[in-house]
Amino acid sequence: MQTYSYYQKIFKATPTPFAFVDMDILDQNISAIKQRAGTKKIRIASKSIRSVGILSYILNSDPQFEGLMCYAISEALWLAGLGFDNLLVAYPSVNPAHLKGACEAVRSGKKIYLMTDSSEHLRILNQIAEKEGVVLPICVDIDMSMRFLGIHFGVHRSPISQIADLETYLKTLETCKGLRLVGLMGYEAQLAGLGDNMPSKWLMNRIIRMLQAISLKEVIKRRAEMVACIEKKGIRLEFVNGGGTGSLENTSLEACVTEVAAGSGFYSPTLFDNYTKF
Repeated sequence: MQTYSYYQKIFKATPTPFAFVDMDILDQNISAIKQRAGTKKIRIASKSIRSVGILSYILNSDPQFEGLMCYAISEALWLAGLGFDNLLVAYPSVNPAHLKGACEAVRSGKKIYLMTDSSEHLRILNQIAEKEGVVLPICVDIDMSMRFLGIHFGVHRSPISQIADLETYLKTLETCKGLRLVGLMGYEAQLAGLGDNMPSKWLMNRIIRMLQAISLKEVIKRRAEMVACIEKKGIRLEFVNGGGTGSLENTSLEACVTEVAAGSGFYSPTLFDNYTKF
């Protein structure tokens, strides 16, 4: 195990500030993430990597790594300009200039998938897409957070948490000729982003593990029902994305999931010292 003093000695004569990556340990982390993801494709979260060189290195390391999850449309367009493709934008945007740029990139043949979670998003994107004369591929964001006895467990990412919400969304989509639904994303933050082994918090850890066990069953059920609802409308999804570094083992077992997301795990920050499954 490498320690701070180990690297301090190596970089003693290196002017600060600087950044470095221990490639041997990165390779170990890449291998571990592949193993934890099973047979599922792995989409890399660019916001956690923040290095074009490392993104390329991971993508080229194995065919199991396919595509990037970007933070914003502007970032996706920048990465597309550098030669990257299969770019899923993780958060909705209604910025006209960015949406026009996405239309131009799609027109040129790039695969850029824009996130949506409401009828309002659909109408705004469709108006620009029709004006630009393109059909934008979009992804629907399904909320995976839960409520237990008045406790909101997870992260509220989307207003679409029930089948009725999705049906309203799909009804609006039918009127949007400039949009094509190709993906579904459901990020279960309460499983992927919440440690269950925090030091000196025995009771809290027990409560979190109990809630996570209950939540896991609901997550599996909700995601499968949402995918089935979309397929009943005759829509063929190109991908169903779920999970994160902290929940790869569970999410990769879901039959409807085609790919899992991972980012932080490639660097393995101390955040994950408090995860029993990491």
